[in-house]
Amino acid sequence: MDEIRFLPQVSAPFVHVLKGLDDHGIPYENVSVPLSDLKPLQGIVDFDKVNSMISSISSGEDSLKTIWVSQDNEILDGHHRYVAAMKMNPENSISCMRLKVPHKDGIRILNKLGDLYDAQEKPTLQPQDEMSPELPHEPIESPAASVPVDAEPAATEETPKGGTITMTGYRDKPVKEKALSGNFFLLQAKEGFDKYEIDFDNLLDTHTTGLSLNQTNPIVEFCKQWCKLDVDELAHKHGVPVDKYAAKMIADKAKGMGYDGIKYGDIILQAF
Repeated sequence: MDEIRFLPQVSAPFVHVLKGLDDHGIPYENVSVPLSDLKPLQGIVDFDKVNSMISSISSGEDSLKTIWVSQDNEILDGHHRYVAAMKMNPENSISCMRLKVPHKDGIRILNKLGDLYDAQEKPTLQPQDEMSPELPHEPIESPAASVPVDAEPAATEETPKGGTITMTGYRDKPVKEKALSGNFFLLQAKEGFDKYEIDFDNLLDTHTTGLSLNQTNPIVEFCKQWCKLDVDELAHKHGVPVDKYAAKMIADKAKGMGYDGIKYGDIILQAF
């Protein structure tokens, strides 16, 4: 099949690809699939690369990252990871991002999104800023956190609407201008925290999404539902604390939709 020659190599960040899928109305899901159920579309792999991957995983230096598959579990990207997993234990399962489309459409879509990402002008990032949500101290353990964030959710909207507003937030650290996940503020005054007045041109209130965040960590819970990802598993695979990973995923999706902040009920404010 000619299209197999053009199998994608997904190098763009997950959040970029997922936003592109959302923008194009392509359904997807993050699932764990038995290796025996996967169908390779590529017949040749570099076994030096496979063996190096196995060595890194076995030593704990790396993890087996998510692969991309079609609706019929045909592998679109991740053949080396698939072979490495098979060599380690063919009875295992592997994390897959499944596009709910035939493999021909999946190949075309992933290649298109990759081309769009490569064409973007990308800022130079400082390593320490890659996962730095700058959460205020004890945001989740505060007394307000025991209250459900969305006790009475509004009707679900396909594209939630934000609005211009000025919010008061409280923070015990200086604002970090280049934090990729934005800066976090408590919405309730707390001793020792500085008071900030923050203007938003398009603030997303989680109430408007219709998602019921009834957990002790609204950021992680919101990421799971809004980004439609198993954020615990993905954070573990990337070796990143789950709250920081969730904050970055949310920030990337929200900024891509034109929001400059998120209000998590009456507990936390995230400003980009």
